[in-house]
Amino acid sequence: MDGTPQTSFIPKKPLTDNGPQKSGKVSIATLAAIIIFMVTLALAAGVFIYKGILKNGIASKKISLERARSAFDPALIQALRRLDKRLESSKSLLRDHVALSALFDTLEAATSENIRYSSLDWNGGDSKKLLLTMRGEAKSYASVAFESRVLAKTNLIKEPAFSDLNLDDQGRIVFTLSAVVDPEAIRFSNLPERTTSQSQ
Repeated sequence: MDGTPQTSFIPKKPLTDNGPQKSGKVSIATLAAIIIFMVTLALAAGVFIYKGILKNGIASKKISLERARSAFDPALIQALRRLDKRLESSKSLLRDHVALSALFDTLEAATSENIRYSSLDWNGGDSKKLLLTMRGEAKSYASVAFESRVLAKTNLIKEPAFSDLNLDDQGRIVFTLSAVVDPEAIRFSNLPERTTSQSQ
């Protein structure tokens, strides 16, 4: 028995484990989920921090506004507001004011030596046109015709019409002049600087 080889059923090498093995690889879906989760966390943290920055900025601006508001005198602010309203009212009055001095300057320049006016009636009911009626006298019919031509050439007086021509006791021609005046032409804000300075 000493010379026969002995067989043993005990393995001399360790047996390998044939069970499930870990590959060490992560699936794509798991990796994508992790990345999305991390991005979401980062965005949430960013929104939270930004919200805090905005709150701090609003609070500091409120403090600055209160300081600036307290630096002004409320009575002075009310006085300045009243002054602003008065200035706006003055501008509106000047803008819509009709400067009759410009009309009188035009009549003075257009009236010839042989014409004299004794009365003037003014009808400003229509905002688009103003009606002018004047009574006057002239030395002759030729003077009336000449005056009509001169008035027709002016920029302010439109449609001059002479009517009721008669002789008075002294042989002079009496007449009535009717004309239309464009209110925009004699509005204070539309007058040239030279005319407005003269009217002051």
